[in-house]
Amino acid sequence: MALISWIQWTEKVVGMNHATETDVVNRPLREYLSAIGLNPDGDITPPSTGVVNENVYYVGKHGNDANSGRNLANAFLTFGAAISAAPNGSTIACLDSGQYDEAVTLTKTLNIFAPHAQIRAPVGSGTTALDLSQTGSDGYYVIGTVRHTGNQPGRNYCIKLNSGEYSNLYVRKVIMSGTNLTGINCFGDSAIHVDEITMDNGNDSIGIRCASEINLDVGRIKIAANNTSSPGPIAVLLDSCDVSGSIGRINAQLNTSEPGDGISSVASASNADLVIGTFASAGLSTLYNAINVSAGSINLRIGRLASIGDIYKVSAGVLNLFALSLSGTTSVTGGTVVAKQVSDIP
Repeated sequence: MALISWIQWTEKVVGMNHATETDVVNRPLREYLSAIGLNPDGDITPPSTGVVNENVYYVGKHGNDANSGRNLANAFLTFGAAISAAPNGSTIACLDSGQYDEAVTLTKTLNIFAPHAQIRAPVGSGTTALDLSQTGSDGYYVIGTVRHTGNQPGRNYCIKLNSGEYSNLYVRKVIMSGTNLTGINCFGDSAIHVDEITMDNGNDSIGIRCASEINLDVGRIKIAANNTSSPGPIAVLLDSCDVSGSIGRINAQLNTSEPGDGISSVASASNADLVIGTFASAGLSTLYNAINVSAGSINLRIGRLASIGDIYKVSAGVLNLFALSLSGTTSVTGGTVVAKQVSDIP
């Protein structure tokens, strides 16, 4: 079997394509792979267990928080221990797979490279699985999976991104199972790459909340809801933001009569230019809107748009929509709508 390089492997793990995203991915990825002792173009061979790499602190399931964390043989067991020990500007490297039941909070300028790890907020502890909102500086984060079961008092978060600085976030999966949850809360300018966000039983839950300048690249958002309470699940909330990018697919399976939205724009300062491959909702809820615009200026290009509820609902703001096909009812009580499908073009 042919060997692949570390940079090719990392692309496969976190869904990156450095050949087409050289400015965002290739250069920083090479820097951080090199920083933790891995040749980006060399065959996959872990660094020697005894090698100490400057400004790198290791975490692993084989580790112990009494260790130094300075090489693989002496890795910490938890991210919390590594964060406490690492000085500003360091990289936390976790090359092991496995589930880490801890609420991870960065309070300093650090980078995280953990493409196999699953970070899960322990039930009943805190409200955020991965809190990157307190770093105060740019960051680069590669994570396998971030998970939260929600159902705690107040708002719960899988991931919070910082304000005032630029974050590069690459995550394979964000898993939300419960109520009162936000998958990714973006209050800082960011480039976000996520393979999949799943939202189970998610009344009053939001897949991604955008409240800043964001470059968005999401493979799929999958909603499976069984609650009748309001508010229902929202895949993407646009809240005083400037967002561009793409979402491969939004699927909503609504098994009861809950309300909710696929794309929801709620602030006049929201501007979005998004390409979506497919939006499809099914089930019992005619209260679920594919697109709901109550403020802002939203430009959407969608391959296939079909909803059991309204395909778009506009009460204020501007919606420019182009789709290969549109299937469903609409509701326009204010604002401006320009909606076209391929069959409308002479």
